[in-house]
Amino acid sequence: MTELPNEIICHILDQLSGKDNLLVAQTCRDMADLVLSKLYKDDIIAMQALPVAPYALRWGCWFGALATVEASLNAAAALGLDVPAIIQQVVVKAQFIEPRFKRSVKIAGGQGRGKYSNWNQESRLLHLACLRGNTAVVELLLERGADIDSRDENNYTALHYAPNPGVVRYLLDKGVDVNTPGDWGITALCFLLLWKSSDLETWSVEPNVPGGEGSLEPSHAVQDVRGAIRYLIQEAGADIYVQPPWRGHPLCCAILSENAPGVKLLLEAGASMDPVNPKTGRRTLMLTLAMSNREDPEIVDMLLDAGAQVEVDEDPFQGSYLEIPIMMLLSFAPKNAELQARIAHRICKRMKNVDAMIEGETPLLFYLHARRIDIAKVILQYGADWKTRRHEFAEDTFRELLGSSYEPPEPVVRSEVAS
Repeated sequence: MTELPNEIICHILDQLSGKDNLLVAQTCRDMADLVLSKLYKDDIIAMQALPVAPYALRWGCWFGALATVEASLNAAAALGLDVPAIIQQVVVKAQFIEPRFKRSVKIAGGQGRGKYSNWNQESRLLHLACLRGNTAVVELLLERGADIDSRDENNYTALHYAPNPGVVRYLLDKGVDVNTPGDWGITALCFLLLWKSSDLETWSVEPNVPGGEGSLEPSHAVQDVRGAIRYLIQEAGADIYVQPPWRGHPLCCAILSENAPGVKLLLEAGASMDPVNPKTGRRTLMLTLAMSNREDPEIVDMLLDAGAQVEVDEDPFQGSYLEIPIMMLLSFAPKNAELQARIAHRICKRMKNVDAMIEGETPLLFYLHARRIDIAKVILQYGADWKTRRHEFAEDTFRELLGSSYEPPEPVVRSEVAS
């Protein structure tokens, strides 16, 4: 326990009312071992009542303090307790927030608050050690009876918590299934792809304790989410065609988190950009998803460059306009009309039918009703029929749309009715 950072030791002692005993130990070297042994046992006994993982085990797994983890497990065995059962007790995420924040304030002015939080409210010690790359701790936990297929509250395995290619390789060598899904069909690959770029931090604010020997290789303790994703796709044979095509679909996950490097890796590996939705039998156009409420065109351009489908074969289309890329320009980069027009050109250039009827409107009618003449002009360049339902719009709309080629409608000749 003495390996841990001072702030964490103080936190543990506050919880266990162990400061007085520690003061005694500090005055007498011969007492130190006895006091520490008692603290480990008190920690285990106190947590058994809840039941959650003991403090020493939690923080030892987090900071890579191998001796602390081993001493805590030895104390449990000395008490005659079921060591594998203790290892499998839950780790409550909320119990980490405040101690870590207080420490980060001291180290980095509070920048660590909320960081490294890509794990669920209730996980296991094995998950925690893998998240931090502490493979030597993982090895010890497995030797003492940890279940390598342990699940957290969302049925995620330790592999889901491995943001480092070395840790991924270690777990796969131990027999973990690379494609084991959690809830909603989320595999380890999907889970890592859902990490946003803002989550890709180093462990500089919360490094492992010096000399803790928590990792089998120093490189394991380096957070490298992109490296882990690359290894899963290129080396480990992770399934990139997982169905259904929403939460459990890797490309969908990468798009939702705006993970452009992940999208690139998946496309290079041959991931489908237009998977069939088993519920509707229709293709799900990933280009539409990439355009939904997005500001950055990188992934949209990437999909278009790779040949993503821009329209469906149905006419009239029986689904929602929200499924068709050309109809999504208003939600894509809403404050950047120039970018919207550029993407409109790219989509229309590849459309076979710019007059497809979608929920009762063609794309041209849709943007005329939305008063987006700029986008309507783009669609018109690719042969859209502007005369359909002309009566729904003021002629000034067509003067602006057609410019010098505008021609007023022919007057309606009313036949005289004989009196």
